[in-house]
Amino acid sequence: MRSRPCVKRGCTGIIRDDVCSRCGEVKTHGWSEDRLRGSRIERGYDQAWVKLRAEFIARKTLEVAMDGISAYPLCEMCGKPIVEKRDIHVDHIIPFDGLGDPLRLDPENLRLLHAVCHMQHHAKGKQCRLKTA
Repeated sequence: MRSRPCVKRGCTGIIRDDVCSRCGEVKTHGWSEDRLRGSRIERGYDQAWVKLRAEFIARKTLEVAMDGISAYPLCEMCGKPIVEKRDIHVDHIIPFDGLGDPLRLDPENLRLLHAVCHMQHHAKGKQCRLKTA
């Protein structure tokens, strides 16, 4: 089998026989699970969510700027600034259950996380330790 570079972000490993030299085993069956999940709108991430997300990021960025802490929003898990816009993830602290759930669009149920912190949180399947200020 031919070798190829790992597609995981930040990984410099080489994939041979479906195993990355750095990450380990690589998913080979594509995005079938994602197709079964439904569209982002069906999962509750519609235009109302997009608007709330943008407002939430802007508010959190302004808060830390006004406090003189950082020009960037802070990750609520690790406490470090989120410099890259693509790394800003808005996470529901308590997962919502469908479009009718009031937690879906409740700003008090949201937090900003680095993309990596967000993925680690969901990979562990348990609550993150929030940084207390």
